[in-house]
Amino acid sequence: MNWERAKTVLIIFFLIINICFAGILVYMRYSDETLSEDTVKTTVSLLSQHGIIIKNANIIPKQKMKNQNYSLTTLMFSDNKLLKKWLGDGYKLSEEDSSAYCFTYQNANKRLVLNKTGIDFINDKKTVLHTKKSDKDIEDFLSARLKEFNFNKKEYYFSKVWFENGLYHGIISPLADNTKILGIELEISADKEEIINIKGNYFTSNSKEEFDSKGLLDITAILAKMVYLPEKPISEMTGISYAGYVSDIYIENKEVTAVPVYVIEFANGVIYYYDARTGEMLD
Repeated sequence: MNWERAKTVLIIFFLIINICFAGILVYMRYSDETLSEDTVKTTVSLLSQHGIIIKNANIIPKQKMKNQNYSLTTLMFSDNKLLKKWLGDGYKLSEEDSSAYCFTYQNANKRLVLNKTGIDFINDKKTVLHTKKSDKDIEDFLSARLKEFNFNKKEYYFSKVWFENGLYHGIISPLADNTKILGIELEISADKEEIINIKGNYFTSNSKEEFDSKGLLDITAILAKMVYLPEKPISEMTGISYAGYVSDIYIENKEVTAVPVYVIEFANGVIYYYDARTGEMLD
């Protein structure tokens, strides 16, 4: 017997088996992390039977969400560089109550009040009014002004922008690993020259923690729960997305954790939020 040839054949044989096993594992993982067309069709049919309409089944994401938490930390104004960005040279601490973590910094017509994680910045200047422009123009203008305050455009998103009384307004929330974070908001107002008000709470992402994907409900399980709503949505479902959510009961902590949620939107503006682990509907 030609042992060298036999060894070569066996090596090739086991290599093919390993490749096949690897292919099966990849397929099983893909199947576990994606929804089948049949599952989506069954879900749409179930909802329709209960008066919940999804005109386009493609809004149901087939790729399953990652089971992970996001850790975020409040803005660190103890860094003098950040205070200088917001207030300019020559600012001073005008009021202090360290027991309540309340500090007021001032420079000329600019004032910054910090209360635990709350932020209230006011630029008491003579305003130079804008003319009304598109939402995209407002976003671009506010983004440029926020950069002057050390905000990185890759780390936040606009949930809303609008024009009112000659001023541009917007609401921003953090992004963590390209995931929108809900429950944390800063409202921005600006005249034609600069930002005149920033108010709310703000945190920046610093880490994430991944868990076993089996601990997460898929979107079809969440949608199926909607048939038990005491009051069914009266308009068509228009969007489904993933996000991280921070409850307002934690908003005064220096560090907060955002948990995975499903966001389900309807044509009349109604939005439902569901905890992706427990299936509980959030307020």
